[in-house]
Amino acid sequence: MGGLGSGRPRSAASKMTVEESLSIPIGALRKHRLLVDGGHGRLNWWDETGEEEIASVEVTAQVAEVDPWVDLSYRVETEGAVKRVNQRVLLKETLLCYGGRRPWFLCPGCGRRVGAILMPPGQVCFACRRCHGLTYQSCQRRSGGSAY
Repeated sequence: MGGLGSGRPRSAASKMTVEESLSIPIGALRKHRLLVDGGHGRLNWWDETGEEEIASVEVTAQVAEVDPWVDLSYRVETEGAVKRVNQRVLLKETLLCYGGRRPWFLCPGCGRRVGAILMPPGQVCFACRRCHGLTYQSCQRRSGGSAY
């Protein structure tokens, strides 16, 4: 009784959030025309002022394959050393009822179909928010009272 992990679960207020993480929405790859066979480009993240780049990732896509994918190449700092990471993320398309197709990422962690993959601070790989245990900032706000 009272052993390790038997207490209350970690509160939502102490979880990392999606907003604190680097995010790659599938729509950003479409917008930058990277979801074409042989597509290649770079995504950047900037600080709040928009003056300093805080991170970047090189993206290469192969969508004409039987199992389409994107390769992500980026650097992360772990234990004081800069490490080069190459990560392959599989893609999946669904047919839309009004015609056309919608692309999705297949999460490298759990295989779920997701619209965005994320990497919170201190992590090395992109995955879905569930795999990283992320919540949204709006879920951490306390209600100030009743609207009634």
